Amino acid sequence: MKETTKTSIFLALAVLLAVLAVFTRPVAREMSSRDMVNKPLFPKFNDPLGIKSLEITKVGSLGQQLSFKIAETAGVWTIPTHEYYPADAKDRMPQVAEALTDLTVIEVANDFANSKDVEADQAMYGVLDPSSDKGGPSDGMGTRVKVTGQNDEVWVDMIIGKEVESPNSPDDSDGAPKRLRYVRVADEQAVYVVAIELDRFSTRFEDWIEKNLLDISSFDIKQVFIDEYSLDMLKRQPTFLGDIPLDYSADATG
Repeated sequence: MKETTKTSIFLALAVLLAVLAVFTRPVAREMSSRDMVNKPLFPKFNDPLGIKSLEITKVGSLGQQLSFKIAETAGVWTIPTHEYYPADAKDRMPQVAEALTDLTVIEVANDFANSKDVEADQAMYGVLDPSSDKGGPSDGMGTRVKVTGQNDEVWVDMIIGKEVESPNSPDDSDGAPKRLRYVRVADEQAVYVVAIELDRFSTRFEDWIEKNLLDISSFDIKQVFIDEYSLDMLKRQPTFLGDIPLDYSADATG
């Protein structure tokens, strides 16, 4: 058999195998937004105790971007957005975890299949990304919540929007109706309806710190020393003025 004939046969077989590979390969079916109803919005979030960081971004009343982050390193919680100030997460973090655990899609508000201006439509639901540089109407900006686990794996990244005006809110465990809100996964277009409380995601510094750092009661304090200084603004030098001792006595009157 001539070499040219052999080459032609091999080429034909190669083409045939390539065609068969294309038509017999497994086809991955992409889940549409409609398939998300009654399913968890973030199936990766299955270990509430494994949260390593929480980042919240929103737009303030004056249109400024507000960013708050709390992170855990080697068992210590700090607030990186506030000079790594020590954080008290024992009360707040369980509330966050509870709000995100089994966060189920109740319905699809809009998948924007026929939308001519997705961003304008998303603004109606209040789910525009507050961390985006594109800007937009302040009332169209939502609250972005990002949660990571070990090795900075993103478990949750969503934008919480406006409250849904609906009489069909599911009841909570105590019988009270849950608040429904529009939400959007950060890198997706579709807007969903879920039951979630926005106040779980506070950006107030005082909500995340231990207000009594010394962990003592005022009734246990018997003596306080105050060192008084004045500051010379021109010389930038402090001047010691003296100390003021304060003593507590149960017998003191007046």
